[in-house]
Amino acid sequence: SPTMQAGTIARWEKKEGEKINEGDLIAEVETDKATVGFES
Repeated sequence: SPTMQAGTIARWEKKEGEKINEGDLIAEVETDKATVGFES
């Protein structure tokens, strides 16, 4: 969101060293208003 000031990684979807492809969901970011997926 363009108005988001801060967020926290709620959960990692990929493990360290795991291959990441374009468009893969890599984490969930939690803000004061929502939890959203973060893609590569």
